[in-house]
Amino acid sequence: MSAIRYLKSKRSIDIIIISISILLAGSLFIVAFHLLPIENTSLGLDWRSIWESINRGHVQFGNQGDTIGGMFTPPWGILFLLPFSFLPFRESWALISYITLIILCLVVPKLKNQKIDIISIFLLVLSFPSLRNLADGNLEGLVIAGIALIVWGYNTSAPILLSLGILLATIKFQETWLFCFVILYYIKNNWLVSKKRRMLVILGITITASLLLWGEKWLEALFITNPNEVGLTSVMGRGSLIDISLSATLSRLGLSKSIIPVIGLLILGITIWCIKCNPPGSFWSWQHTALLISASMLLAPYVSGNSFLTIVAIGIVPLLKNDRFLGIALMILAYIPYLMSRNFLYSYQAYYWTGLVFITWVILAWKCLSMSSQPKEVDITE
Repeated sequence: MSAIRYLKSKRSIDIIIISISILLAGSLFIVAFHLLPIENTSLGLDWRSIWESINRGHVQFGNQGDTIGGMFTPPWGILFLLPFSFLPFRESWALISYITLIILCLVVPKLKNQKIDIISIFLLVLSFPSLRNLADGNLEGLVIAGIALIVWGYNTSAPILLSLGILLATIKFQETWLFCFVILYYIKNNWLVSKKRRMLVILGITITASLLLWGEKWLEALFITNPNEVGLTSVMGRGSLIDISLSATLSRLGLSKSIIPVIGLLILGITIWCIKCNPPGSFWSWQHTALLISASMLLAPYVSGNSFLTIVAIGIVPLLKNDRFLGIALMILAYIPYLMSRNFLYSYQAYYWTGLVFITWVILAWKCLSMSSQPKEVDITE
């Protein structure tokens, strides 16, 4: 009994020490962001757009009011962002960035070799997409957390975890839409009715309530550019130099508009075929996840270059531990933009990320087809 009490006491002390360390590090993070000389720079541009669009709970979508660039986050995503709206800009930017860093550290698959785990964390956190997300104040960390929760919820048959994951992952639905549709299909076939019902109730209540609050304005901002035109708005950046979707890249290169949908359907067909050839069953692997995320990005109507961080975290880091050569090669490619000139990044960065998403998709498709067993040792939820 005394040994059990000792172990419980030691665990409690460890939890207290870890909690204090996290709070202290977060406080230092806020102080550092408060002192950053960001005037006349683009630092925090994405977060400023979001923060001004939800400032003190007053939600605005698209280019309304004084927002910079506009916000198109779906209404259920607003529920996660509202607490930040009551903080000053710098403090809220620091907090969302700190949460992103914690999420990146947690989603790195853990092996028995602690040194490799630490190296993997540093490679992810210090990669160009990671630091670019922190500099811009993007929401990629929440999306990555959502994807990990979906996989965890599926593998443990936990409706609450999976529902929370779907709500978070679809904050940027353009990079998770195919993944969510496919995993919902397997839930339909593999889960007990009671668990499916519980998941649908949680999602239904949350999504319906948020749509009643902000749905009309969100849909107007997303689909209506003027009274005579309906379609995904160009205000989002669709087709611009920051759009890394396959359709935008091929259009900028001058490819015929009639060929682009054919290429998209081919990628979609190959992706679904790879999943069907090696179905997940009761265990959802990182290969299935990363393949569907990369395909989602390629086939989306609009995706920004910042979204490549999700592929690094969900696809490349696990690959680094499963296939050292391919993982290192892709990780090096994720670091290459550090060596690019500012002018090159401005004009050609989107092409680079599109190409890298496509290369990653090809590798993951091959990995899914060649899987002989599920590699649980690199499960992103462990």
